[in-house]
Amino acid sequence: MIYLDDLLAATGGQRVGPPTPSEFSAFSYDSRRIKPGELFVAVKTERGDGHDYIADAIARGASGLLCQFAPEDLAVPTIIAPDTQLALTDWAALVMRKYAPRVIGVTGSTGKTDTSRAISAVLSTQHHVFSNPPDLSDRFGLPIALAGLTAEHDLAVLELVCNAFDEIAHLAELTRPQVAVITAVNRAHVAYLGGLDAISQEKGRLVEILPVDGLAVLNYDDARVRAMHERTCAQVITYGFSSDADIVASDLRPDPEGLQFVVHFPGVSGRGTPGYPAKSE
Repeated sequence: MIYLDDLLAATGGQRVGPPTPSEFSAFSYDSRRIKPGELFVAVKTERGDGHDYIADAIARGASGLLCQFAPEDLAVPTIIAPDTQLALTDWAALVMRKYAPRVIGVTGSTGKTDTSRAISAVLSTQHHVFSNPPDLSDRFGLPIALAGLTAEHDLAVLELVCNAFDEIAHLAELTRPQVAVITAVNRAHVAYLGGLDAISQEKGRLVEILPVDGLAVLNYDDARVRAMHERTCAQVITYGFSSDADIVASDLRPDPEGLQFVVHFPGVSGRGTPGYPAKSE
């Protein structure tokens, strides 16, 4: 839920138009997909200017606006801010402070969606878990997703992606994870970052921000991920197929319900399954 007062407090924006409604169910930046009760965010990018579609968004049911300049004949509550993308980030930071869930950040070149889903599935048996959809996991999408965060959520499992340098650092500063999970470093993001060393440097920003009492969970089988233990002051736990990892998986076999495997912890072993068919990214 999005509260108008939170948006004003976070952005320092100017409020114009009618005073109600003051609550919104979600953000939307696509006027073609806006739903009644949502707040339309006019985003200006190289591909277009959302301000050109404000009238269309209102006609389709938008209940509020976040924009850089006020349109004529305001029919819905509107907040004007110099930069709507920055305003979303500032609002997201306020919401993270307001609800203060314990955050598990998951990143990596591949495997992060299945890993996030598995973590959420396990922890949901004991906690109220918020998780973001994989298509809302970058610096622009994550604030949109956080409209679903509420006071009920005591844990947030956040998939974090980078499409540019410093994006993981930006997301880490925004979400302040207590736990970081790094799945892999490979060529999936070469087009954005230029090489494996650069990708490793970027992904490792997530463990750098962990607090002393935090936890870094690293894929031991990936040498670049394994080396990230040197970049954090937090406790480190490794996982993988190698017997040198702290948590070892073995005896993998396919199953209609998902991949079956045996997990070996120090002193104990047990069979497990993700509980859903594996999905490649």
